Amino acid sequence: MPNDFATEAFADIQGEDFDIIVQSFSDIIESISEVNCVAYGVEPDTVKRYHEVMANVGGPAHR
Repeated sequence: MPNDFATEAFADIQGEDFDIIVQSFSDIIESISEVNCVAYGVEPDTVKRYHEVMANVGGPAHR
């Protein structure tokens, strides 16, 4: 899940900055689409696979 990944990836940041970064990262991942993914340097196929996986595990699957 995006929040779990962000929590681990940014563990070296402390305090309020950590909360802001984790929330921002999670928001971006949960709202990424095959259209806006280019702005984040993510391939559309990767986004499509992400949405398929999230739909299968019951996670957020915005399109």
